[in-house]
Amino acid sequence: MSPTIAWQRLPVIALIFFFLSSLRLTAKHAYNALPAFVAIFVGLRSMLQYWPYALLALIIILLITTVLRYRRFSFALEPERIRVREGVFSRVELNLDYERIQQADIRKPIWFKPFNLAILQLQSAGSKGSEVEVAGLPVQLAEQLQYDILQATKAVADESGEAAAIGNASADFELQLPHTEILRVGLIQNALIVAGVLLALLFSNQVVSTFVVEWVEGFVAGYASAWQGVMILIGFGIAALMVLMFAAVLFYFNQYYRYHLRRVGDRVAYTAGLITHLSRSFRMPKLQLVEFRQGLVARLLRRSQMRILQAGGINDKAEGRFTVPVLNIHNKALVSNDLKLPTAKWQRVGGWIIPRYWLIPSLAAGWLIDLWAAPLVFFVMLLLRWLWWRNLGWYFDGNWIAVRQGLFGCTERFAPAAKMQRITLLSGPIQRRLGFCGVKIYTAGGALTLPWLRKATADKVYAEMLALTANNNKRWM
Repeated sequence: MSPTIAWQRLPVIALIFFFLSSLRLTAKHAYNALPAFVAIFVGLRSMLQYWPYALLALIIILLITTVLRYRRFSFALEPERIRVREGVFSRVELNLDYERIQQADIRKPIWFKPFNLAILQLQSAGSKGSEVEVAGLPVQLAEQLQYDILQATKAVADESGEAAAIGNASADFELQLPHTEILRVGLIQNALIVAGVLLALLFSNQVVSTFVVEWVEGFVAGYASAWQGVMILIGFGIAALMVLMFAAVLFYFNQYYRYHLRRVGDRVAYTAGLITHLSRSFRMPKLQLVEFRQGLVARLLRRSQMRILQAGGINDKAEGRFTVPVLNIHNKALVSNDLKLPTAKWQRVGGWIIPRYWLIPSLAAGWLIDLWAAPLVFFVMLLLRWLWWRNLGWYFDGNWIAVRQGLFGCTERFAPAAKMQRITLLSGPIQRRLGFCGVKIYTAGGALTLPWLRKATADKVYAEMLALTANNNKRWM
């Protein structure tokens, strides 16, 4: 008979975690339904006196959900796996073998710090976001589990043993970001995109857009001149954007405060956070793709962001990222050297890719706007496509395959060629006619596309990639 599983419950203080989790899920769904809520607000203004009762009902539902989720959550620790039971109406039991877990994070929120407790977040290959979160573990136990998971050991050592030794081990590579660099993170993240998305969601509803237009007209009409009203509105808009940018700077400063990256052997970890402290760690063999991102603001500041993606890294949620939030040119060179990334000598693809997505907008502008608009759109689109083509490049040295692209910003993606999962040749009728071909490489962290290569070059890359993968005997997960 199999031994009885020792299921454990979380401490009562973990109720805070479940309440905030329920609140976060509610806010997420409310954000997606924001235009509908605004439309309801506009259409049912006569019933606004009942909003306190609706708010009270929502709070009661959240409290009941919190207690039920807490009561239905339990976990068990075994030498080779962790088991979790959760679910209110549908009971789910999840078994995660340490070998399958690719990332283990320890989060220490401010409400857990006085009790020396932490949240252990576990993510396995292919999962979307944090697959398992165990809240309210003693910090030493969470750190020991994190170490055992990353090393895929057979048994859990005692709380004061090996994990503490690793934490005190001398680092093979180390990087700390000063406060002046962290303050730049909020700027390069470009919070204005959030404002644009919110406005697009609001104005996608006809009732909401009509209400806003009527309100603006009424506001402007209340001043002696329309020009005065418009200028005041513009001032309010600029002030709101400044507040948004300031909030973004504070948000990321709190998230990456005292960012400290360390590598000991093949284990890479970083710690960061002001109000909530995060310890995120993974092992180098699980690396699938390295990405350097640089938006327009980051390009002006000569900074970039680095992400290390593992299996399932195509998921863009924060829980799936191992991030260096900001790198200047010097630090980027240091990190690249430690990862053994090559200094890429970028090769351009065929210039025949430039006319793609170019002629149709020009014709549409001439038909929808004015015949004279077509030549202007024709020239602007051609210029933008040429600039984009100038930044488009690829590189392959037999160990790493890389792609660079971007228009106003730039993104560079490096993947270990031996970890390729699948490779395909892409060629349409025009490409075949002109003697070109595309190559698409699939990895566990995402896909890389090399478009419009000469047919002979594409065939060579295809053959070398297949041979490299077939002859590689190293573990890639």
